[in-house]
Amino acid sequence: MTLTLSPRSTLLAAGLMFTLCPAAHASTTQGTAPLLRDTQSAIDVQTALIAKADRSFSELVFGMTREAAADLQLREIIEQDCDVNGQCDWLIASAPHVRHAFDENGTVDRKTIIIDDYGNGAVRALGIGNARLKEDVVDAVAAYLPGIAFTCRSVEEAGEGEGRSSCGATLGGANIKLIFADSDVLAEVHLYRDTGI
Repeated sequence: MTLTLSPRSTLLAAGLMFTLCPAAHASTTQGTAPLLRDTQSAIDVQTALIAKADRSFSELVFGMTREAAADLQLREIIEQDCDVNGQCDWLIASAPHVRHAFDENGTVDRKTIIIDDYGNGAVRALGIGNARLKEDVVDAVAAYLPGIAFTCRSVEEAGEGEGRSSCGATLGGANIKLIFADSDVLAEVHLYRDTGI
């Protein structure tokens, strides 16, 4: 089931179409200048949305290294022998409920929030606030990031474990995944870079 959350999604989709199908668009314009402006505008919107989403989780932003983040008081979470393969998550003092993962190059490429860590507290990330039910969460994120469109998958389709459904959205170079437990209550929030793999 695909939920289009804002009329601006049509504009973003159009921008993507310009990128993928320039010939089709060129036939409706005079010259290439409008095409380039439309494409660049769509890219700028996507870049701004990614940056907004990224910083809503924490100040340890995508692409930042552990060395560059030394002043943020990094703390490693050692679970299930993750330190053996170097795939542990990390916390920082200013965002104690946001887990950060580093890629093979040592830069941040994923952020995760486990809702149980928050209890009833407001979730700053993606403008979720105190929303917990699926419809309310999706509406909150849509208001925070105008123009995105979510694809929601049932428990059978999501593959996220027993009783878990999901909603996901793409922001150009990044992806959002919301995971819901029984009764469509928010369980996890993920933001990760799209590596193109």
